[in-house]
Amino acid sequence: MKRHELRSRWVKMLSRCEDKENISYANYGGKGIKVCKDWHDFDKFYNWCISNGAKPNLFLDRINNNSDYKPSNCRFVTRKQNNNNKSNNTYLTAFEETKTLSQWIDDKRCHVTKNTLQKRLRLGWHSEDAISIKSGMGGRSYKPKKDSKFYKAFGEFKTLFEWSKDKRCKPSYKMLWQRVEIHGWNIEEAITKPLKLSKPLPF
Repeated sequence: MKRHELRSRWVKMLSRCEDKENISYANYGGKGIKVCKDWHDFDKFYNWCISNGAKPNLFLDRINNNSDYKPSNCRFVTRKQNNNNKSNNTYLTAFEETKTLSQWIDDKRCHVTKNTLQKRLRLGWHSEDAISIKSGMGGRSYKPKKDSKFYKAFGEFKTLFEWSKDKRCKPSYKMLWQRVEIHGWNIEEAITKPLKLSKPLPF
């Protein structure tokens, strides 16, 4: 890799961490991320990069996003690896695994685009359904799984479907699911609030 290309990366790295006018400062220097003392010397940074596989198509990546730019915390990775290690990634748990959305898109069990997956999750789809149901098979007719997860209320753990059958539950199963999964209601309030209130519901 050419020396001038690494110098450009070096300047940008220092700017992100030390220049408060840099557009990315809030995500680096503003969070306490620093460049180690040795790497303030460009020659030392250059020599480390050459010894650690620097190439024009690879990105300098911090292994721990909460730690500094320093030899023990940096590596060169592909664009996809770099994107998967960003601190603002959204993580999704399904099939007893936790991955970024981008990683799920590459999973053979995923049958939708990233945009579709994100839209489904915003609509309250169960993660495994959002990933595995093909486009066109669901949409507005989608019904959440009745045994997908357990919710603690009144010291007990039950699925939403089971809570909807509890004598303390006022709304229907569908309404209960909407209150909890779409509108973010507290589970006990979602169970016990009747449908007709003197004040409008918060959605």
